[in-house]
Amino acid sequence: EPVIADVLTGLEADEGTLLARMSGSGATCFAIMKDADDATRLAHDIQSKHPNWWVAKGHTCFQSFI
Repeated sequence: EPVIADVLTGLEADEGTLLARMSGSGATCFAIMKDADDATRLAHDIQSKHPNWWVAKGHTCFQSFI
């Protein structure tokens, strides 16, 4: 779908984006952001520009192994 390129471009263009990818099946695109404030801002910006897109902000869970 051509819209996937649009979504990824929008996610990658944000200065707070560390990584933007598509899920394995292509049903979801996501971005890992520098911090929660960047994630909130990006979610709001995308929702404002694309009100018909489903947008959700979540949290990542990292575990360190020593």
